[in-house]
Amino acid sequence: MTKQTLWKSLKLQEGKIVSDYDKSPWTVREWRNNPYPVKGACSGLNCCPHAADAMGYVMCEVLAQVEIRGKQIEEDDKITAQEMCIVSAWKWTPKDSAELAIYAAELVSGIYERKYPSDPRVREAITKAKEGVAATGAYAAALAADAAYAAALAAYAADEREKLKIKIDRWIINHLETCEKLEV
Repeated sequence: MTKQTLWKSLKLQEGKIVSDYDKSPWTVREWRNNPYPVKGACSGLNCCPHAADAMGYVMCEVLAQVEIRGKQIEEDDKITAQEMCIVSAWKWTPKDSAELAIYAAELVSGIYERKYPSDPRVREAITKAKEGVAATGAYAAALAADAAYAAALAAYAADEREKLKIKIDRWIINHLETCEKLEV
């Protein structure tokens, strides 16, 4: 059986990787066990098959590749597990988020523009996001591009979303080569 790459979005506090849920510290290559039985979604340790989905649950400051074991419950875009271990972790900045959002928005902008040819908002949001990244790398740039991506994705057929998520995962994996790797 092939191992699936799974992702978790976490916070960075005083140089330590922490959970957004309860602020508890995480350590790379150390297994965590949920002390409560996994009965339903969100009652355990959560991760996602796609990195961007993980980032949608927690404002990403640390992107972690994780492994899971024990009891698991799979949902549409996430998995709740009894045990989890961070395999690798990278610092993720607002500039990284903006660059990802721009890439994702550009992937789907043509679809939106074909469906709504007289609506320039998606293209304008992408342009503003690129200007924001070039000027400051500000988080506002990520928000502008996220809005463009969300609008365009809404116009996209559900069966094509998985293909888009795979392209976005490839971009993220390549981009991680430029990010600071965390060993804490």
